[in-house]
Amino acid sequence: EHALDEHLVRLEHGRVVAQGDTNTVVEMYLKSAMAVGSTSLVDRRDRGGDQSVRLTALHVARADADGPIRTGDRIRFRVEYESDRPLLHPLFVLTVCDMNATPLFRFDNEATAGLPSTLPAKGSVQCLTEAVNLTAGRCYVNVALAKGGALVDYVDYATYIDIESADVYGTGKVPTRDRALCALPHTWSQI
Repeated sequence: EHALDEHLVRLEHGRVVAQGDTNTVVEMYLKSAMAVGSTSLVDRRDRGGDQSVRLTALHVARADADGPIRTGDRIRFRVEYESDRPLLHPLFVLTVCDMNATPLFRFDNEATAGLPSTLPAKGSVQCLTEAVNLTAGRCYVNVALAKGGALVDYVDYATYIDIESADVYGTGKVPTRDRALCALPHTWSQI
């Protein structure tokens, strides 16, 4: 009979990313591993829009490294779609919300440009964010697609993201979700 040690240190690329009670650290790892990845939207029936284009998958990953998404990480979203004809003037929108349904971030390709005015009938698009300084906790992502000003597909709660805590201040004092939704690096000085 073998028992796990009571204390576990989790390393990622040679850095300590979690430590503490073995069960807690393993549970955190499993939750985060399940929360980052690919979500098929093919069989979802709870959709809006006219369905002339179908969103088929949403992939979410940490942009600059493997592993769970943490406070201060950049996020890479990839949206797959398919249609019977090329997409003219597509508008892809991703909305990240907290579990109280408060929209935290909206990412749309018209706000930042970058996509051509015509996309092939089947393909994928990517949205790469800057640092998303959400405090540790669960969020969900809604995904929508419009073309020519009309909504063609929309999926609420398309996927979930579990954000892990990271020491963005370098002091070991990281705010929790019950104190703040975001942790922005900042400095103080006497004037």
